[in-house]
Amino acid sequence: MNRMKFAMLASTSLCLSCGLAYGADLPVKAPVAPVVVDPWVGWYAGGNIGYSWGRSVTEIAVGPLGDLPNFGGTFSFPGGTSSPSSKVNGVIGGVQVGYIGRIAPHWLGGIEADFQWSGEKGSVRGGFGANTTECTFGDCAYASAHDVTTRLSFFGTFRGSVGPEINGIWFYGTAGFAYGKVSVSGTNSVTLFDNNNGFAPPTLLAAFSTPFSYSLLKGGWTAGIGATGLIGNGPWRWKVEYLHIDLGDIPGGQFANVPFVQVNTTRFTDEILRVGFNYGFEGDKPRQVVKAPPAALLGWTGWYVGVNAGYLNSVGRTNTNAVISSTSTSAEESPGLVNSATNQFNGRPGGFLGGAQAGYNYQFSSSFVAGVEADIQGTTLHRDFSVTKTVTSNYQGANWITTTAVSNRLDYLGTVRGRVGVTPRPDLLLYSTGGLAYGGVHSSTQINFNNDSTSFFNGIFVVAPGATSGSLSDTRFGWTAGGGLEWMFLPNWTAKLEYLYYNLGSASYATGGYSVNASFPFAGGTAAVATGTSVRFEGDIVRIGLNYKLGG
Repeated sequence: MNRMKFAMLASTSLCLSCGLAYGADLPVKAPVAPVVVDPWVGWYAGGNIGYSWGRSVTEIAVGPLGDLPNFGGTFSFPGGTSSPSSKVNGVIGGVQVGYIGRIAPHWLGGIEADFQWSGEKGSVRGGFGANTTECTFGDCAYASAHDVTTRLSFFGTFRGSVGPEINGIWFYGTAGFAYGKVSVSGTNSVTLFDNNNGFAPPTLLAAFSTPFSYSLLKGGWTAGIGATGLIGNGPWRWKVEYLHIDLGDIPGGQFANVPFVQVNTTRFTDEILRVGFNYGFEGDKPRQVVKAPPAALLGWTGWYVGVNAGYLNSVGRTNTNAVISSTSTSAEESPGLVNSATNQFNGRPGGFLGGAQAGYNYQFSSSFVAGVEADIQGTTLHRDFSVTKTVTSNYQGANWITTTAVSNRLDYLGTVRGRVGVTPRPDLLLYSTGGLAYGGVHSSTQINFNNDSTSFFNGIFVVAPGATSGSLSDTRFGWTAGGGLEWMFLPNWTAKLEYLYYNLGSASYATGGYSVNASFPFAGGTAAVATGTSVRFEGDIVRIGLNYKLGG
């Protein structure tokens, strides 16, 4: 009996031992890594509404008039300039779309494009006036008034943003490219009065009214700050944002001839405060959060070189101007010469460019890349302008006929820029960019003065034609901003599509003078003018490129 109990106990122990040994050999599942939801990384879209405080400064020049004999006497209007400034305020609203990537555990970066409808509008009256003795009556007055209205119809931006995330709120700085449609309209009026030597109220002698209008879709830059935060655990976020926008100078034009009214530029800046909401399309998708991406994902880090080719244009204006020279003694003829040599040329000449670039990228995380790039391109951008202008002369009804020819070109253009971007896919980089621009510019002007009558007063007096010229060659420095996308189609090869706005500022140069003896048959003396040209170099670039990343 005892032997049987001992045998049964031994068998049970053996079975248990075998079971334990067998259990120790079974595969054991590894512990499941915790999956953390990152509500920030990914695409988003949303809407916004806000208010904008803009400022517009318009430069207006009104040309002189010679003696006007239409009211029983003569009156010499000297002309003048004015720069009225107006507030351009209004409600704005629009939409935005962007992508956010995580740079580090508490840092985010991203890009955003937005489009805004604008109700911004502002009006102002400016002008100049004074008393004068340059009239038959000896006590006269003149006044020139400019009524100017500026509107911003729409605008948009393309920006990069970076900043820290603290307790579910992202505080960021942002900067990039801006564009907008600016429209300017108004009326210039010139009135001439006889003051009647104070014995009676002033009497209106003559009045001139000149309407003007122009508009332009213009590029510029923007910078600002903002904050956006998560709403609960869902994909919605709120945002509040301030932006400063500078669209630079909007070229006007020359309107009318008696007197000529030249609206040189309107400079437009804007201050924007807006709030909005965004929906994160990927904010509710789980993803593993790691402190650093694996080496295979760091495909953008490293030096690269490449080539590019594309198209560029110029939206800058060219002004030729003239002033009455200090040697002039003819109040009758000098204003006509000034008028005939004063012009404004606007247009969008285009050309091709091609060159090379080199740069360095650093991939901070699987979704954020920053870097620097330098490039230089040759261009074919070249434009010739020419106009012949006829202005009535006081020489027995003859006319001044002046031909002005201007030639502008951009020989080369280069940039040194920073780039900030996100990678919604490992092989695709979306970036904003901005920095220094430089270029080799050349401008030349030729002005030919003439008259449509070769002789006056029975052939005794002959008006001699004359010409004057000048030129500028310089390396100009300015700024550039834009954005693009780059596709890594092979491990070391990328193709890119890029837009840049460039601004090399304005340059002025003298183009000499012209004088003519106007003393016979009238006691008018010498009519003399000094001339000059100002030209602005700015425009748009669209190009494609191919890069090779150095190293493995």
